[in-house]
Amino acid sequence: MRAVDERFATGGRFERMLRALASLDADPAWLREWIEVEREATTLRWFELAYLPGRRSATASWRAAWSGRRS
Repeated sequence: MRAVDERFATGGRFERMLRALASLDADPAWLREWIEVEREATTLRWFELAYLPGRRSATASWRAAWSGRRS
C-alpha cells in the first residue's frame, strides 16, 4: 500500500486503512466454529430452506418450481 500512497500522494491514507482493516476481527463466532468443523470433517452437508410456507398458494409458481421452469 505504501507504493499506492506514494504514487497518488495520499499521505499514507491507504496504508492506515489497511492496518485498520487488518486489526478488525471480521469473522463471526459461528464462522470460526464452522472452520474448525471443516478441518476435521470428511464430508460436509449444508441445508437451506428453498421454499417459504405460504408461497405454495401461488399455484403457477409452485408448478414452475417443480417442473424446472422459471416463472
